[in-house]
Amino acid sequence: MGNYLEPLSYLVFVIVFAIEYKRTRRVLYLSLLVYYLAACSIIFPASVIAFDPKGNNNTLYNIHYIVSIVFLSFYFVAIINIPRFTRFAVIGTLAVTSVILFGWLRSPDVFNSLGCSVFFLLAVLYCFIYLRQLLKDPGEERIMAKFDFWYVSGSFLYFSGGFCIVASYKHLTAIIPEAQQSMLANIWSLQNILLFISSMVTIYGLIWMGYTKQLR
Repeated sequence: MGNYLEPLSYLVFVIVFAIEYKRTRRVLYLSLLVYYLAACSIIFPASVIAFDPKGNNNTLYNIHYIVSIVFLSFYFVAIINIPRFTRFAVIGTLAVTSVILFGWLRSPDVFNSLGCSVFFLLAVLYCFIYLRQLLKDPGEERIMAKFDFWYVSGSFLYFSGGFCIVASYKHLTAIIPEAQQSMLANIWSLQNILLFISSMVTIYGLIWMGYTKQLR
């Protein structure tokens, strides 16, 4: 069940962004809807492969990380109003993609811990920069009435918690005896749980926004 929690979480995000796009008609949310549909199509087969002891889903995850950093960078460039942030996002995207491709080509059958770690770290920075901007200048609308606040808050929880897992995953793979390799699956499941909580935070925010809007 832990393996399927990841594609299930992405499916929740598909539903969330389909609803939000229908409500706002913003191209930004349509792009994230497309992203999460792509994530489902990539991660579901990767989750199935994970059940095979001889299976290798590293290629699918490397593709997923590259697609993720491109779409997330586009999203944060659209919502962060800081001079030169676009340049920072472009450089960050190219750097992360380069690290992922380097690790992928060098060791295609080994989990790309470095590339994944750099991706998660950049995502944490994106979330932190946006939340800091929002707290400094919330605008006339209440913070909790902003959909982006809920989505980014959930994403910050996932990426900050998941960073510790992906950064140490390759090292743990090397030191944990083969007889205890099931521990690695449990560790990875923690990241999937964080992702699911992130999706629940976002959908809760969507429901809360709709409920409070009806009370006005």
